[in-house]
Amino acid sequence: MVEVDKKAELLEVYDLHEDFIKVDERAKIYKELEEEYQSTKKITKQLRTVRALIMNTRGRILLQKRSEDKSYNAGLYDKTLGGHCNHRQQSDLALVAELAEELESPGFVCESADFLYNVRNINLQVVGLFKSLGYQSGWMSHRAGNSNRGVKDIEQPLMNHFYFGVYDGRFSWIDSEVRGMDSFTLEELMNSMQKTPEIFTKDMHYMLPMYEPHIKAVLERLEL
Repeated sequence: MVEVDKKAELLEVYDLHEDFIKVDERAKIYKELEEEYQSTKKITKQLRTVRALIMNTRGRILLQKRSEDKSYNAGLYDKTLGGHCNHRQQSDLALVAELAEELESPGFVCESADFLYNVRNINLQVVGLFKSLGYQSGWMSHRAGNSNRGVKDIEQPLMNHFYFGVYDGRFSWIDSEVRGMDSFTLEELMNSMQKTPEIFTKDMHYMLPMYEPHIKAVLERLEL
């Protein structure tokens, strides 16, 4: 039986074959993962996570801007929202919890078949509407270390669930790792990522092609 702090965030650890290893505190797990990577340049364990891009009905995609003093991806544009699935927490619940905890905003995960209909037929100022884009085990997250703090780059495999959402309500940034938020049209974002790729996280460069057809489907539905 692992001794844990009952107030600590508990995460599930899996191997690269998705076999369960243990439950432990987040801080302890990440200390182990960082030590493993710096020693072997490889991480052999996975955590369950969620990532989401959010746009509004004016067709603007919302990206977080990382704070300049953070250990990883300092000053870079990244996905709108992301976080871990805590112990025994389903991915849909993890997404909604992250939305409430980081942005103080409400969200609901809709069946994919109903998503485009509801985008046009509910008040998206009241609640954000999300759909799952799928799950990928062994998805590699690349995080650039902050050289000013002596932090090196790291690559971490994740059991990640991808989501896409549409929301017109207000955000309040609670996450201390985030400096703020900027918005882009799809065309602006694609052009900016091509002309100045270094201002975006590597994860964003991987994610945008996956999200592009879903963004275009909403733009078409909204006649934008």
